[in-house]
Amino acid sequence: MLKNIRDNLSKWVTGVLLFLVAIPLVFMGLGDYRTSSESYAFRIDDKTVSTSRLEQEIFQYKQALLRNNNNQIPPIYTDDFIKDITINYMIRTMLIDDKARELSLVFHNDSVISNIKNTSAFRNESGFDDNLYLSQLYRINMSPESYESYVYQTGITDQLKKSITETSFITNEERDLLTRYRFHTRNVSFKIISKDKIKNKISISENEILEYYQNSLDDFKTPKAATFNYIDIDKNNLIKNQTISETRLEEIYQEKLDDGDFVDPIKYTIDHILIPIGDDMDLIAKNLKKDLDEGSTFESVIEKYKVDEETKQNKGSLGTFELNDLPEYFVSSINSLPDNVISSPIISDRGTHFLRIKNRTNKKIMQYDEVKSEILVNLKNEEGTRLYFDLIDQIGELSFSKSYTLDEIANNTQQKIFTSRKISENEGYGIFNYDNIREIVFDDEIIINEKVSDLIYINENRFIVVEKNEFYKPSQMSLSESADIIKSLLLELKANNNIQKISENILVDLNSNTTTEDESFKNFSGNIDDTNINPELIKIFFEADGSLGYQQQTLGIDRVIFRINEINYNNDIKADDLDDFLNFASNTRSETEFYQLYSDLRNNSEIIINE
Repeated sequence: MLKNIRDNLSKWVTGVLLFLVAIPLVFMGLGDYRTSSESYAFRIDDKTVSTSRLEQEIFQYKQALLRNNNNQIPPIYTDDFIKDITINYMIRTMLIDDKARELSLVFHNDSVISNIKNTSAFRNESGFDDNLYLSQLYRINMSPESYESYVYQTGITDQLKKSITETSFITNEERDLLTRYRFHTRNVSFKIISKDKIKNKISISENEILEYYQNSLDDFKTPKAATFNYIDIDKNNLIKNQTISETRLEEIYQEKLDDGDFVDPIKYTIDHILIPIGDDMDLIAKNLKKDLDEGSTFESVIEKYKVDEETKQNKGSLGTFELNDLPEYFVSSINSLPDNVISSPIISDRGTHFLRIKNRTNKKIMQYDEVKSEILVNLKNEEGTRLYFDLIDQIGELSFSKSYTLDEIANNTQQKIFTSRKISENEGYGIFNYDNIREIVFDDEIIINEKVSDLIYINENRFIVVEKNEFYKPSQMSLSESADIIKSLLLELKANNNIQKISENILVDLNSNTTTEDESFKNFSGNIDDTNINPELIKIFFEADGSLGYQQQTLGIDRVIFRINEINYNNDIKADDLDDFLNFASNTRSETEFYQLYSDLRNNSEIIINE
């Protein structure tokens, strides 16, 4: 099937949604679920997902994160965090997909075609572009086979979700309770304990730094460093370096000329009147034509007779067109119509038309010298792009086998090898300045096992293949080199301990009535829509149980101690506000029920994650 997708774009076409989401899980292609003798990542009942498959999904997720975050993975996305959400997403996808198939839901090929052909990532000014399609897939290192299952599964999931949404409802009792909660107000007293102020009062002695250093020598070593040999393939350079002979350019010119290209066709500037369909259409057409034949202007007959609104707005001017741009029922009339002569009536499903050709250009054949540069640019782009994808296939296959050195790959593909300057795990330059690139090249497979890397994509038009040149083992950092790091670490640890103790002591004293609120406490009185206060505080205040007395919560790096003093419920709610909220509540209910379905599926499945 996928061969047909790639070879015949009138059938299935797969694609990648590159600019749609904040957390780009949509880039994952799922499949390859099987029982395997290799190490497995997780199992769901009788299905096993291999470790290599999970690693591929994680890699694709990281590529998507880089694309959506200016080539930097946000700090929150640690390796463990990415692994966990990737596994959870794959499990969810498999369970929902199985349930949809059990219910005999189907996502038709026509729907896939419509979805993908209208994906902006694969479209240019002329519409769907197969070269753009291929480059976007290669850009995130995804095979069409992987994405096919994603497209299908997404359609199935949407159907399942829609079936739940359309049957979800809220009872009157739930409506009253939700409305009562949504529009109530709270009166809150609160105090914020600043971590920065606590930090400013803490001092770290040289003895503390020395003791920590001596007890943690292994934590203070220079990072791994190395130089690397690499092949660098840049599609733009390949295009620029293509050499096209004059003979070849002339051949292309003649081929395109024979195909009808490089011909500036005749253009017609046309006046037009449309009399819309009606009981009096024939009479109006007869009288209007008579007036025109007797010398009346288009403008005067448009004012005099009942014509369509567009004719009035344009004052009878249709515009300038090539013949192929006009409706078929105009073409035959124009072919035989002299300039500045009123046509006979032309009948269509819209009414009766009259045309007049105000002007026509001459057909012009563009000469070779006029289009030579255009042919050269297009041909270099075509051949350079083709070479780029050929090199992806050739180099990718050789590097993936792990049976060839970089020298052998370079010789087989006639590519030059470059050598990097010394880079470390923490710092690089040029293409090695990206964290994700350094993470890949310092992998044990390359550093310890001395294997050639897989293709490493810099962007959609460039990739490298890397081999270790020289490795520099970590060395012990001196006390002076480590002092600032240790001081910052100890300061952070002490500040965390202090803010915890201070918060707990204040909380205990207030709840035991040993002390009362002082002038450092502030007051908030409002509803959940209040914009005059930190939205995180609003969230804390309105999620808290009002019966618990004084409470504490984390607020960024700070702590907030607060008490809900009073809750007031509002019975006077504007109709528009109520309708908007109830629509939101209904949608939320359907989302909740869909999640509950997934939770039930997960709880009823045997899932084993290989830690």
